[in-house]
Amino acid sequence: MFSRRATLFYSVVIAALLYAALFYTAPDIVLLRAALPTDESLRYFNVELREPETAAQLRREDEGPMALATRPGSVSDLLHREDETLFLDDPLEESAVAPEDLAERLAQDAPERQYDFEQSEDVLARVDARILEITEKDARRDIEVTRRLVRPSSDRILPEGATPALRDILPEPERVNVLYEPTAGTFAPTAPDGAAPGEEAEPERPPFEENVLSPVEAEAEVPPLPVEDVVDRAPVARAVEQARAESKFTFMDDLVEVRLDAYTPPDERLGYYRLRLLPKTSASLEVLPKDVTFIIDASRSIVQHKLNNTVKGVSDALDMLRPEDRFNIVVFRDSPAMLSPEALPATPENRDAARRYIADLRSDGETDVYKAIQPVVETPPREGAPGIVVVLSDGRPTTGLRDGRMIINSLTADNRQRNSIFAFGGGRTVNRYLLDLLSYRNKGETGIVSDIDDIDNRLPVFFSQLRDPLLVDLSAELGRLDEQQLFPRDIPDFYRDRPVTLYGRFDPQRDKDFFVRITGRAGAGEKEIVFRENLAEAETGDVNIARNWGFQKSYHIIGEISRLGEKPELLDQLQGLAARYNIRTTYTE
Repeated sequence: MFSRRATLFYSVVIAALLYAALFYTAPDIVLLRAALPTDESLRYFNVELREPETAAQLRREDEGPMALATRPGSVSDLLHREDETLFLDDPLEESAVAPEDLAERLAQDAPERQYDFEQSEDVLARVDARILEITEKDARRDIEVTRRLVRPSSDRILPEGATPALRDILPEPERVNVLYEPTAGTFAPTAPDGAAPGEEAEPERPPFEENVLSPVEAEAEVPPLPVEDVVDRAPVARAVEQARAESKFTFMDDLVEVRLDAYTPPDERLGYYRLRLLPKTSASLEVLPKDVTFIIDASRSIVQHKLNNTVKGVSDALDMLRPEDRFNIVVFRDSPAMLSPEALPATPENRDAARRYIADLRSDGETDVYKAIQPVVETPPREGAPGIVVVLSDGRPTTGLRDGRMIINSLTADNRQRNSIFAFGGGRTVNRYLLDLLSYRNKGETGIVSDIDDIDNRLPVFFSQLRDPLLVDLSAELGRLDEQQLFPRDIPDFYRDRPVTLYGRFDPQRDKDFFVRITGRAGAGEKEIVFRENLAEAETGDVNIARNWGFQKSYHIIGEISRLGEKPELLDQLQGLAARYNIRTTYTE
């Protein structure tokens, strides 16, 4: 027997001999010879291209010296005629050939039609209208140019410790809340205290950050409107009294306090005003029943610790419901599951059943935000009652419709019943852009806590401002004032702990009197508030009114960008507001 070393040596030698023999005999192998160049030489032919008229003349000379002597009998025969001239046929010189009696045959074979080809003006008008509608509504739906026009994009994740919106922080010692007026029940984000294990990095960048406006040099205004002096206030007073006499609405003037603050910058011709609706402390206002739906994200993107705290917060919020309220709970992952097919009365028994329903939730599955919210916003609340949708999610879809802008636009379009959407998220993985704009465009508000350990405490505080609804479906008539300068455009519902605050512009030279008529619904009844004030005698505001007006208009424009796309005129308006009011948004250069 050979030793191992000897066996290895002989094996290497034999393998080397086999490889050498293979390379030596390779040229004789057919498969390898197929790739070798051929010895056959190519034949070249001289082809002469002539002008069409010359070629036609030569073809007509059948016995000419350049014509082919004989017809080729085969391809091989033709290939041997290297010195003869080939002519290119010109199909344009051939006469047109038409079948016999073509017109009569076509007339006999004409199919029977149930319609004619005469144009209908009505049909054409509808077609044109539809084309215009498609162009206006859908042309930019799938165009995504955010990253080419703006910096940074809305998908950028903020670093730890950043607030929900802007880049820079005011050097001023006091910071101004520009999202809503602070009240006893108003939610305010807390400072980040860290995230639980399993959390991702930082939150997505929202449209812009709160509390970070600063005064800047005001730019020149557009050319002023013609000035009309109003000397006599008696016509306005008579108009108010006539409106009271003729209105079908029930007046709430004695129950609601209307506060007007005005501010005119020294270097601007137009002024700013802030209008607030607050319940009078001495008034006994009827609280409306409400329809509330809690939508809980239980997908795997929500870590179990965060989900447990969310469940605790919802359980405490259920205690704030009154027996006349109705509620439902939707738990969603890749598909939603409802506590009940219909909203339930908020009895102690039903609230206990809801707590048992969500007690043992586990994080699992994908996240389909649109599929969870869409059937809820399509459900109408009771007449004259607010429909409140509380979305508890990180706003990060992983299946289904995933584009944030399309989710916002689609849900807003589906929300024909005008339910109010309030979003709440916790931790540092929240898609604030989606939640902020979804709430803003649906009469709601977003609350974010950075520390998930605070969710169970802050969620009931956030929900408490919605406990006592007073008036829904509000609209405002401003008389002579420009309603296009009133923000927010969609007036939110009126709650006892969430006053309504509106911002607008006025001309101090022309608009001496401020007149507003606010209407809304409370149950089956229609309510009305008529307010008149002399702007010169209004409470003197400060620069914060101007900043907040600019902030509200910026939010409106960002909502229009999410709906219509990055149109140059919208971006120009946003850049102008950013320069004038020092507002930093995701679209600010």
